[in-house]
Amino acid sequence: MSSEKMPLAFFLLIAYTKNMNKNAINQSENMRQDELISILDAVPVGIAVWSFEGQMLACNYEAVKILGAKDKDDLLHNFLNNYYMEYQSNGKKTYDYMAGVNQSIRQEGFAHFILDLKQQSGEVIPLDFHGKLIKWNGEDAVVFYSQDMREINKLISDLREQTERAIEAEQAKGDFLAQMSHEIRTPMNAISGLARLVLKHDLPAEAYEDVVSIRHESANLMRIINDILDFSKIESGKMEIVENPYSLHSLINDIVSSVRSQITEKSLVFVVDVQPDLPCKLIGDVVRVRQIVSNLLSNAVKYTNKGHISLAVFDSAVDDRVELEFVVADTGIGIKDEDRKKLFKEFTRLDAVKNQGVTGTGLGLAIANRLAQAMDGGINVESVYGKGSVFTATIMQKVADARPAGMVAEPEKYHVLIASKNRIRLDSATPCLSQMHIPFKLAGTKAAIEDALQTSSKANKPFTHVFLSRSLYDENIEIISRLAPHAELTVIVDHGDIMPRGIKTVERPLYSIPVANILNGVINPGLYGGDEEKIGISFTAPSARVLIVDDITTNLRVAVGFVSAYGIEIDTASSGEAAVSKILHSAEDGKPFDLILMDHMMPGMDGIEATGKIREFNKTVPIIALTANAMAGMKEMFLKKGFNDYLSKPINLSQLNQIMEQWIPNEKKEKNHSTNTAAEAVREADNAHSAMQIQNIPGLNYDEALQRMGGRSDIYEDVLKTFVGDLAATLDYLETNLNANDEKALGNFAIKVHGLKSSLYQLGFNTLGDAAFEMEKASKAGDRATCHERFPKLQEDTAKLLSYF
Repeated sequence: MSSEKMPLAFFLLIAYTKNMNKNAINQSENMRQDELISILDAVPVGIAVWSFEGQMLACNYEAVKILGAKDKDDLLHNFLNNYYMEYQSNGKKTYDYMAGVNQSIRQEGFAHFILDLKQQSGEVIPLDFHGKLIKWNGEDAVVFYSQDMREINKLISDLREQTERAIEAEQAKGDFLAQMSHEIRTPMNAISGLARLVLKHDLPAEAYEDVVSIRHESANLMRIINDILDFSKIESGKMEIVENPYSLHSLINDIVSSVRSQITEKSLVFVVDVQPDLPCKLIGDVVRVRQIVSNLLSNAVKYTNKGHISLAVFDSAVDDRVELEFVVADTGIGIKDEDRKKLFKEFTRLDAVKNQGVTGTGLGLAIANRLAQAMDGGINVESVYGKGSVFTATIMQKVADARPAGMVAEPEKYHVLIASKNRIRLDSATPCLSQMHIPFKLAGTKAAIEDALQTSSKANKPFTHVFLSRSLYDENIEIISRLAPHAELTVIVDHGDIMPRGIKTVERPLYSIPVANILNGVINPGLYGGDEEKIGISFTAPSARVLIVDDITTNLRVAVGFVSAYGIEIDTASSGEAAVSKILHSAEDGKPFDLILMDHMMPGMDGIEATGKIREFNKTVPIIALTANAMAGMKEMFLKKGFNDYLSKPINLSQLNQIMEQWIPNEKKEKNHSTNTAAEAVREADNAHSAMQIQNIPGLNYDEALQRMGGRSDIYEDVLKTFVGDLAATLDYLETNLNANDEKALGNFAIKVHGLKSSLYQLGFNTLGDAAFEMEKASKAGDRATCHERFPKLQEDTAKLLSYF
């Protein structure tokens, strides 16, 4: 049937049917939307559907609740009038801001943004919005779901406040510990110092023991304080690993010296095995390395009552670094298997019943392990309960100089005899000499010594060196003198033993470093007995006058001690102003100075300014600059400023000799007829026991310091005591000027810390001197923040010296 012949009713039926279908579809979509909205009403997040023309099409009850609207109709029809804000809190126009959001949704299909709206009450609230492109009634639309940011912001604010409070509490704890450390150290240093002074008097035996106990317990308390402070620094992340070049062999000598007396007191055998080809200079934190190894050795001494303790040091190359391995073994009480996992926990003491009476905080091993880990290493332990323990600490270090310092050139030309009654000590010498490729023989009795001497003589291979235990000296000295008259004899002594003058000695334990030093002819007066470096004084000048100018009392005492060997009349001044005044008056009184030793850096009028003033009225008096700045070009600078020459600090006696020879007028010199050198004259009155006590101060390079002073231990001890006596005032002065917020005070700080640096270097405290030097550079650069950051550590470490006096 053609369309032309179809009845009109048919077309009406089709139209009606299409309309019914459309209505049914719309009704179905409306039902689905109603179902969707009812589901959204159950969601605890604000949801609204918007057209791109800016009309809200739907919302849920949570959106009504967030904005405080009456109902959905209120929000749908009155949103722009009651809840919309023309401008955001950041000053942006809301319309422009939302235009950008809509564009992002059209392009990306989603957006995330923060929008300020206002509640019906008028309160502005920040809302966190997420928008997503959807279809709504067949048209593009956006569904926004939002969350009130006020609770989140409050939570963030609370967390921030709690964090700040925690930081403040941590800072307060650190400040409290630092303050209490200072407060406790001051009386403890006084107690220790007074006890030391009392021990100098003639005391009844019982009283002497009591005072010794006071010193011992005060030292224990100081160690506990130091452990707590170190642990606090580690916990707060303030423990720094400060890397500088250092001598590995000097470090080992220092460590051995520091523990030697403790081991001797307990009558334990101490054995040291140091790989002789260890690199002579490394780069690392020498203070912390010393702390790790000293802690392991101190623990070994604590928990070992009989037998022996050994320290072995090895190395192995790892890429461009070296892995050091320090192995400390003992025959002490050992550790139970179940206690090993608690070994490195803080504030933990193991086997409390068996260890009653052993002092400590339980922090030492935990701190040592943390420090080793900070150096890319760690600490391992093996132990058999009741038989002993072996602790192995490994650390990574950079190599500054790979040359071995414990070896000797042409080892085949030597032939060494080592004699000791103790088999463990004797056997410990075998790896030392074997690794050095030196021919040797061991002997443990008088008969073995005589047999070895006779055999070597018959074979025409005489001994070049004999190392003889103190216990074998008396019964064997005649045999050695007769059968090996040309052998160089060194007596192996215990800590505190004193031999007659002229007998070369070396303290136990015998290991590669002192053996190599002796064979190489490097005889350091701080470690070995015998002849000190001879500083010949070729003239005296009793009619000459010298003025020494320095604001640091320690430096003055050093210079006075050196110059006094020439029999010269000495005057001193502690400032540039005082120096100018004294020189002016000396000319008026007709007693002019023949030489002036002028410190370069002083507060107020420094050495350059003082020299300028002096040159206004005295053009001829020789003025020698005393300076720690001995860089190239400095001499030319001093000459231009009116000086005649300069002498670098720390003062070296041989350099001082050259200055005195050149600038003291010849007509005032008298030939020195004494056959004794300055060092020999003083040695008669030297207190060997006191010198040995000083040598045990940790971080002290006693050999180097004594060498600077020409072997004059009397001058060294006098200067050291003066330095320590002034130390508290020096530290207080530095702290006061650092905390004063002005440039002049920072300048004073720089000058004073410069003087402290010079004194520390002069006295052989090189690591502390390095730290003071860093502070000097920072303060001169105006870097107050670095000064504040590093000064407490310098203050703490330097103040530790007070505990030894």
